[in-house]
Amino acid sequence: MQKKTAITLIFVVLLALLLGAGLAAGTEMITATGKVIPLAYDENDAVVVVSIEEADGTYYDIAPEGRGKELLALAEKTIEAHGQLVKDEDGYEMLRVDSYKVLDE
Repeated sequence: MQKKTAITLIFVVLLALLLGAGLAAGTEMITATGKVIPLAYDENDAVVVVSIEEADGTYYDIAPEGRGKELLALAEKTIEAHGQLVKDEDGYEMLRVDSYKVLDE
């Protein structure tokens, strides 16, 4: 029984470490309204990284987690995005988008 408990505990700890290895949980919820700006392209010229530029010049780089990957198809569109500010393993702050709406078509 003790061996089974120890194995379960090790599994839980490893799972927690794996899940925590990506982006740190965000605490600050924000709404960013602005244009989706492409920041990087792959070898086929497809957008792979985007940012939101607000009217005041504030930029929010978009995390690929959450609904962030959906924004890759919205380059140059104006959107309103809701989400959490999170930090990656290097401490770089990004916006993890939970929801968004396109303001121009």
